[in-house]
Amino acid sequence: MARARLRAVGGSIMVAVPRPLLHLVNADVGTDVDIAVESGRIVLAPVVRHQRHTLEELLAQCNFGSPMSPEERDWVDESAAGGELL
Repeated sequence: MARARLRAVGGSIMVAVPRPLLHLVNADVGTDVDIAVESGRIVLAPVVRHQRHTLEELLAQCNFGSPMSPEERDWVDESAAGGELL
């Protein structure tokens, strides 16, 4: 277990996290973290960002030759229910 001291920096309180600990959770300078209190402990957890894909990448994963399931066919054949742009 590593130990650090809380320090005042401007109007905030800072803690320096040793770089080896950051590497264990794939974090580095600039990583956003969630902060929580659990059982009397302050817990920091890196925010997991989901990779954004382009439409081209998503369409490349599709097999347009495969038949639609009955559920998919029903969805495609259904009329608009709200303000959808068709």
